[in-house]
Amino acid sequence: MAQIITFYSYKGGTGRSMSMANVAWILASQRKKVLMIDWDLEAPGLHRYFSPFLVDPTLSASPGIIDFLRNFAVQSAKVQAAKTANDPERPPDWYREHADITDYALSLRWPHFRPGTLDLVPAGKQDADYATRVNSFNFDHFYSGLGGGAFLEAAKEYMEVYDYVLIDSRTGVSDTSGICTVQMPETVVICFTSRLRGNGRIAMAGRGCGFCRCRCGRIRLRRTSWRGGRITPRSGLRVFWSRWDRSIGRRWRCSMCLTTCMKRCWRRLGTGGMSPGRRSWGRMRG
Repeated sequence: MAQIITFYSYKGGTGRSMSMANVAWILASQRKKVLMIDWDLEAPGLHRYFSPFLVDPTLSASPGIIDFLRNFAVQSAKVQAAKTANDPERPPDWYREHADITDYALSLRWPHFRPGTLDLVPAGKQDADYATRVNSFNFDHFYSGLGGGAFLEAAKEYMEVYDYVLIDSRTGVSDTSGICTVQMPETVVICFTSRLRGNGRIAMAGRGCGFCRCRCGRIRLRRTSWRGGRITPRSGLRVFWSRWDRSIGRRWRCSMCLTTCMKRCWRRLGTGGMSPGRRSWGRMRG
C-alpha cells in the first residue's frame, strides 16, 4: 500500500521542493518505488531538479496534473450531455477508467535505482497555453458539480503500485493546497522558517490538514522579545542582543508554536502529552 506524503508550506522559500526532491531520491536509492507529483500548479518547478534525467527536460510535450484534471472534466461533461439526450447511461464508476494518474508519470533515467523507480507527474505541459489552462479551471465546480472527490479517490487506488507518493503542494491557502493537505495524503510535512508570520500561519495549515482530522485544537503563538536573559511574551517589535540570542528565541518560538498544537494529538497517541521528538529542538540550529 502506497504511503502518500504531502510537503506543504504556507510561504515560499522554505526549501519545500528541494527537501521533497532529496527525500524522493534517497527513497528510490533504497530500492523503493517512488512517485513525485508536482501539484504546485501556479509555480511548477519540481522537474528542474531532475531535468538531466528526463526525456523531456522542458516538459514541452509532457502532460501533467492540470491536463489530468481537465480530461476528467471533459469526460464528465460528455456523460452529463448523454444523460440529457437520453442516451444509454454509463455505469456509476465510469470515471475510474480516466483516473489512472500513472499514465502521466515520467520515469527518471537512472539505472542505479533498480529495482526501485523514481517517477514524476509534472504540473502540466509547459506551453503557451499552460497559464490559461490553470487559471480557467474551476475547482469548486470540479468538486460540487463533477464529483471530483470520488475521482481523486479512484486516482489514489492507481498509486498503489508505488511504495511512496510524494506531493509538492501549492503554498498558502488555495484550492490545490486543500486537495494536497486534506484529501490526498496520509502524512503532511509542514515546512517553515522561524519567522513570526510564517509560524503564525502554521495554525491555518493545521486546521486544514491532518491536525483537523483528529480535532487536536488550536495553535497558540506568542510574540517574543529577549529581555534580561529570558524570553517574555509581548506585542510589538522583537529585539535581540546577538545572533546567538536570536537563534535561541527562534527555537523557543517554533517549539512553543508546534508543541501547543500537537499536545492533544500526542495524548491521543498515548504519549501522555509529551512530544516524541522533544529532544530534537535542542539539536536544532537557528
